[in-house]
Amino acid sequence: MSFALLGVLLLRLAVPLAIPKFPLPAIVAALVVDAGDQTTLAAFDAVPDDYQAYDKALDVYYLAVAYISTLRNWLDGMAFRLSRALWYYRLIGVAIFEFTGARFVLLIFPNTFEYFFIFYEAVRCRWDPARMSKRLLASVVVLVWVGVKLPQEWWIHWARLDMTGFVSRHVTAILVMVAATMGVVWVSARLGPPMPTPDWSTAFGVDAHPTTVIRRSADRAAHSWSPLLRPVAEKLVLVGLVTAVFSKLVPRSDLPTFDIVLGVVLVVVGSSLLGAVLVRDGTGWRHAAIDFAATAVVNLIVVSVVYLLPTDQLDGGISMQLAVFLVGLLTLIIALYDRYRALRLASVGKRPGLTTVV
Repeated sequence: MSFALLGVLLLRLAVPLAIPKFPLPAIVAALVVDAGDQTTLAAFDAVPDDYQAYDKALDVYYLAVAYISTLRNWLDGMAFRLSRALWYYRLIGVAIFEFTGARFVLLIFPNTFEYFFIFYEAVRCRWDPARMSKRLLASVVVLVWVGVKLPQEWWIHWARLDMTGFVSRHVTAILVMVAATMGVVWVSARLGPPMPTPDWSTAFGVDAHPTTVIRRSADRAAHSWSPLLRPVAEKLVLVGLVTAVFSKLVPRSDLPTFDIVLGVVLVVVGSSLLGAVLVRDGTGWRHAAIDFAATAVVNLIVVSVVYLLPTDQLDGGISMQLAVFLVGLLTLIIALYDRYRALRLASVGKRPGLTTVV
């Protein structure tokens, strides 16, 4: 592996980790890195043959971190439910695309979640997002879906147009359109209704906002064993779909389905039981680090057992190094989910009108 490829991979793995604390700048940075990684690798003649598989897996990784961060940060039930529906809708579409190769699937399942996430976090920089009505949130989803994502998905996955070549051929027209758009925005801002009074000075860190910061509950009743079923079910769906996308990194497509399903179930159930025990001791970063390390050990044991199952189909398939890499990503996703769900349960309901939705 070249240094250029290693650097790009580390950057794409590290940048999304800032999304839970600094959602807007971190996800924009993840978008920029995602947009420029292939160009960077091409400059160093380091584009791997299976780049598209790695690119899709890493896209799913940073969007999974963004979705999981909403457990921690989005206390508004309507916004959270919309983000959850948009995220799983897109994830299902990506999984179908990976196994069928049908590009029209991505047009049917556009990535509306990402832009809705950016909108919500942009609002949070100056305003309490709880002030947004259900109608406004639904209107934003429709606008992003129809006005932004459908044209973008058509451009990329259906028409397969090259953005670099298009820009170079129509640079004057594009500059005129950008200037006209900026002019319309400026006129609308001057003549339209005034913006609402900001609730706080501009801040990109979510913990800088007193009304949206997570408040840890001293009451640990929320961390009981009784509500395990729902999060385990969601994690089975989440990890199962993410694993389906990650499995395209494997050079062979005939890996035994039973072994993959068995590994996912054992990883999710084992990590859920372990997380339920560890979260009872607290939700601070020290406990989160312990949770991640312990979950990683359990998951590596599970994968090692599945990897060593007697089957000829694994011969020449997935390497142990790749298995460890994939398990590391899945462990991070599971550990973040457990931690932020616990924080949500400790915080939701502390503001009027909020209800538990997880």
